[in-house]
Amino acid sequence: MQPSKPLTDQDLLAMMKTGNQQALIELYKMCYESVRNYILKNNGSDDDVKDTVQDALVITWQKSLQPDFELTAKYTTYIYSVAKNLWWNKLRKMNRETGLDDLAIEPSEQESETKKIDYKILKNCMDEIGDTCKKLLGYFYFDGYNMNEVAKLMEFANSDTAKAKKYQCLKKLEVVVKSKIRKEDILY
Repeated sequence: MQPSKPLTDQDLLAMMKTGNQQALIELYKMCYESVRNYILKNNGSDDDVKDTVQDALVITWQKSLQPDFELTAKYTTYIYSVAKNLWWNKLRKMNRETGLDDLAIEPSEQESETKKIDYKILKNCMDEIGDTCKKLLGYFYFDGYNMNEVAKLMEFANSDTAKAKKYQCLKKLEVVVKSKIRKEDILY
């Protein structure tokens, strides 16, 4: 008896479109560890991992059932991105509820007072450029996504649109930084 061949993303998509929940079980197995590693590295617990993976799979299932859904990346990449967005949103919500500074860039207690001030300046500048720019720059510079991935995550038409928006966001950030920091503050 031959071992069964691994399911392709197209196989999984076809299974989901017909309502076969076995696809979710397979996707859970395929993406759990990478999502777990990300969430645990970013202030999460094992319970957070389970909740986030389940929520990401529900969203993926719902999206997959839409007639116009096209899988343009690997399913595991898609689910990982959904999970990261869910976790990012949960962290932001926790920050608003607790009034804490941004957890994603908060310095450790051992860092110097100067670094703490630098983080606050950076956070304040990022807060002024708007959510879209903040998210786009975060995806590109902090999460390491390429412009094609950023375009998909941000639902832009293509990578050229994402590049143009990134340029606009950097210009906006430059204006904000220049309004808050004088040359003398940096050089002397």
